Amino acid sequence: RDGDGGRGWSRGGRRGPPRMDPEYLEWLKENYPEETEKLAQMKGKPELHRRKEGLGFRRYRRIFEASKRNPQLAENLKKDLELKGERDKLLRKIRSATSEQKKQLTGQLEEVVGQRFDLIIKRRQIKYEYLLKKLEKLKEQVKQSKMEVQKWQDADFKKDNVKTRIAELAGSAEEFKWE
Repeated sequence: RDGDGGRGWSRGGRRGPPRMDPEYLEWLKENYPEETEKLAQMKGKPELHRRKEGLGFRRYRRIFEASKRNPQLAENLKKDLELKGERDKLLRKIRSATSEQKKQLTGQLEEVVGQRFDLIIKRRQIKYEYLLKKLEKLKEQVKQSKMEVQKWQDADFKKDNVKTRIAELAGSAEEFKWE
């Protein structure tokens, strides 16, 4: 990514404004076609286009990155983003609604917030399972490392390796000539 620090921006060695990662843009087109369409409409206004592109990247970056390593997490994040939008829309409606409408809208808001709560719990479960897998891998690495250290502590192993290294350093190691 041309030294972008993993942010998804790429300069390609040229001066000028950064341009988006083509992989991200392809993902955006596939997952949020309406966003891609809005960007396409702004092509004639470079400053506005760049600003919209950056805002979109900040909004969708976590989902994009998760889609590569954990599609289940990406779906969770995508649904959470949708629920946040619904929540915000309901809150705007509640602020300008009559008391009777507020009751109905508050019921809808409660449902949306409950769904978000379930998604957050699911996301924590996904993270927990990921950490368990990582822990198992680390345990295996610790086991392998322990076996290596034990092997290396053997006096005969040390003696053989010290002799080999001395021969290498002194340049007297016998080399097998294949050709």
